[in-house]
Parts: sequence; structure tokens; C-alpha cells
Amino acid sequence: MKTLNSTLRQDTDDIRTLAGDLGLPFREHGLVPAPHVAFSAAFASGIAELDPARCGYRLAMSPSALQAEQLRSVAAADIQGVAIMPRAAFRTMLREACREANLDHASHHLARSRPGLSALAGATRRQKQAAILLGFVVPVVAWASPGVGLGILAVLAMPIFFMLVLLRLGAVIDAMAPAQDRLRRLADVNLPFYTVLVPLCREAAVVTQLVEGLARFDYPVDRLEIKFLIEEDDEQTAAAFAERTLPPHMEVVVAPRGEPRTKPRALNFGLLEARGELIAIYDAEDRPDPRQLRLAANLFGRLPRRVVCLQGRLVIDNADDSILTRLFALEYAGLFDVLNAGLIRLGLPVLLGGTSNHFRTAELRALGGWDAWNVTEDADLAFRLVRAGYLIRDLPSATLEEAPASFGIWFRQRVRWLKGFAQTVATHSRDPAALIREAGAKPALALLSLCAGTLLSALGYPLFIGWSVVVLIQDGLPEPTSLVGLVLTTLWLTLFCFGLLVMIAPLALGARHRGLDDLLWWLPLAPFYYLLVSAAAWAAMVEYVRAPTRWNKTEHGLARTSRQARP
Repeated sequence: MKTLNSTLRQDTDDIRTLAGDLGLPFREHGLVPAPHVAFSAAFASGIAELDPARCGYRLAMSPSALQAEQLRSVAAADIQGVAIMPRAAFRTMLREACREANLDHASHHLARSRPGLSALAGATRRQKQAAILLGFVVPVVAWASPGVGLGILAVLAMPIFFMLVLLRLGAVIDAMAPAQDRLRRLADVNLPFYTVLVPLCREAAVVTQLVEGLARFDYPVDRLEIKFLIEEDDEQTAAAFAERTLPPHMEVVVAPRGEPRTKPRALNFGLLEARGELIAIYDAEDRPDPRQLRLAANLFGRLPRRVVCLQGRLVIDNADDSILTRLFALEYAGLFDVLNAGLIRLGLPVLLGGTSNHFRTAELRALGGWDAWNVTEDADLAFRLVRAGYLIRDLPSATLEEAPASFGIWFRQRVRWLKGFAQTVATHSRDPAALIREAGAKPALALLSLCAGTLLSALGYPLFIGWSVVVLIQDGLPEPTSLVGLVLTTLWLTLFCFGLLVMIAPLALGARHRGLDDLLWWLPLAPFYYLLVSAAAWAAMVEYVRAPTRWNKTEHGLARTSRQARP
């Protein structure tokens, strides 16, 4: 395999030869793009309009093999004022010329073009007033009259909890899907160009594993580009890449310093440079099935154009590291193999995971890319996809993930996720009528139940369990003496029984589906695991008030075991 430097030298030599054959000037430096140059279009086409007054040429070209053949057939008079550049020099010229514009675009494009759909503005005044009112009035009433306070909470929260329980129950019932029709393998010439974006921040420890894993894709490299997105001041990760030999279809892209310092901001830089018809997103620790891109391309070709996103299935590979990773593995098996698959088969939307998302590039750009200010950009994007009338479908292909084995790392990650859910709910409930009008009543309620219901159930879980245990110990099963009491008791018993069922059943079914039968012994610890989730939810609410856009970085490369590596 050629080294990166030798590949660049070969590209430069080939372009120099082409320029000589055509009688055109060869330039590596000194060209100035026109002020109005469109970065993404120029980057993808290899053709950029120049400022003739500053450099003497009207166009710069870094031609592909096909473009080179076309140039050879063009009359010399028609290509006057054109300078030929090697690919690396052409891209560097564009990046430097458009640096400030790209910085602004990556951070503020969505907030500026659709301010009502960006988390930058935070909660509205009415949302803050409602939160303060509930946070003050309900505790005071509950202290003065516990029964009345609990009744108010029940009336406010139980509809959301019931919707969440019904969604999970429906997904569990429908999860045992028949095998999909066998897809015929597409010929390489029929595959679309694919862009893979991998945002990294302080991930030097996993660079080797990451590059080797993505090099295994069963996809023609002449129709594939893989961009590793690193931060400008991340010297360790940059050094780790510099020590490796990257194939020509892989490239390190540096995101300039700026705020907010988040994964979605880095993804927006990658989206600006993406040349693929399709885009896939992976995290630093991911090891996707080598056939995943080909399967996704095949499905996109067969599904209606309205299907804009496919969600791959995330699988925890280091489940044997600790009790926490075992429960995390059960949680992911239940979520991706049972709940998401079941909800999609019921025709309902799901919240995206933060990785193994596959998109149609044109539609993703039309949506404004990712919200740089939302720390769960995946959940937010699911809302915006559905609001735009698009569909999300399941991609039955596994991506191996690394779960945090220590409580501290797990807790910080979960706080970020739940804080992002709060951001997403606040953003998309600013105008409930608009949400229902754009998404439709059923999809809107499903997404709100999945997002708000998950957050509220995590916040209320210890209170509900604690209150239920106290009531059962002190008074036994309640004996309602009024219609209101009967209704509340019925709701309580229903939530208690079915809530426990939909907590455990997806995990058990997912474990059987994923071949994690040996982890079923750990299922009795699930209720205690969700108490930890509740603690993270309460910490997330505090952080949402104090630092809503702060990104809690999750450390990777710490796994001690691998199920894939088992004999």
C-alpha cells in the first residue's frame, strides 16, 4: 500500500503531466477563489471560480479521471484562463478561502435559517414559567396535602407514561419480525458514491482500530470517501493519524476552532465537503459490519424516496467488562433489536442513535444538517426529519460499540443524553400546533412520548417506586372509596404491572435475538440499573440549567474484553 505522501506525490505528478499535455498552467499556490464561490459545489466538482483580478485566471480545476478525458477533447480556445491544480492543493485553497464562512455555517446555519428548530434559543418564556410553576407549586401542595400533590402529578404525567408504555408494549408484541426478503447483491457500477463521516475528539487510543475496521468495508473504494473529522487543537489524535498509512479514499479533515465544541458542529464541516449521494455516520469506537454500506445502498435503492434515513443496530461488544456493561448490552439489545425494529414495523418514527445513521445527502442538506447546539443531535434530527415529511427505517446490520465500564464515564455520558432530550423536547414543543401540523398527530405524539416520556419516566421512576413501596408496606393494596380514587388506583396498578413488563421484556427478547443468553441472569438488576439512569436524569436537569450546550466527552479505547474476539 502506498504511503499517503507518495499517493499525494503521484497525484501531483499525474496532474502536472495532464496540464502539460493540455498546454494549461499548473499551479499549487497563489490562486484566489472568487468571493462568492460556493464551497460545497466547488469541493464536490473539483472546479472553482477564481478572482481574475487577483490571480489572472477565471477557473481552477482539479480534474477527476473522467474530467481529464473530457478536457482532452475540448478545443484549446475553450479552456483559456483555466489553471490545473492537484487535489490536495485545490482543497487546501478552498478551505482557507472559505474558513470563516464555513465556521459560521457549521455553528449557526440552522439557528439562523430555522431559529425555531435550533436549541440555541433555549426554552421559551412560557416554557420556563410552566417549569417554575410546576417545580414550586406541586412540591408545596404535596407537602401540605400529599394525596392532592400526587393526584396532580398523576394527572400531568400519567398520559405521557401511558403513551410510552403502550409504544413499548406494541413494539415488544410486533418485534418478532419475519426474515427480510433476500436482497440481490448490486454490481459495483450500480452503487452510489458514499461518504462516511467519523467525528473524533481526543481519540488517539482508537485510531488504529478505527482505520482497520473501516478499511474492511465491502464497497468499491472508487465510490467511497471516509473523512475523519478532528478538532484543530487535538494534537494527539492528529499525531496518531500522522503515524498511520491512510488509503487514498480516507482523509483527515480538521474542524477549525470555534463554538460550540460539539460533535454536530464537526459533522456540519464534514457535510460541507461530502461528495457522496449517501452519507453514513460512525463514532470513533465503532466497528460496523463490512457489508453495511452495501446493504444500506441496496435498501435506499428499493425504498421510496421519502425514506431519508436508515438506522443501523448498535451492539455492545465489551459486555463482559463489568456489571454495568452487561446491563448496557441488554439495554441496547432491547432498544435496537426489539423496540426500534417493532416501532418502525408499526409505521412509527424512532429516535436515532448517535451512530450508524445513513442519510440521503441532498435531503440532509435541505434540512440544514445537524443542530450544533443540541447535545443529542441524533434525537433532534429525528424530529426534524419527521417534521419535514420524511421516513426513518431500520437497517438490520450490526455495528459493534464500546460501552463505558466505569460508573463515572457512564454517568457523564448518560447525563449528556438526557440533557439533550430536555433540549430536544423544549425545542420541538415551542409550538405544539406546528409540530402536529408538520409531523402528523401520530408521529408527533410518538416522538414526544419517546423523548419526553423517557426523560420524565427517568425523573419520576424513583419517586413512583418509592411511593408505591411505602403504600404497599403501610396500607397494602389501596381500596378506593371514590370514582377519582378508583381511576387513580387503576392507573397506578396498570403502570406498575405493565411498566415492569415493558422494562424487562425488550431486554429479554433482545438478548435472545442477539445471542446474549448468558446475560439473561443479570435481568433482575435492571430495575436498579434504571435507578442509576434516574440519578443521571436529575443531574441532567441541573446541567441543562447551568450549561445546556456543554458536551460531556465519553472516553473510548478502554475496553478489556470483546465478544467478537471469543473463540
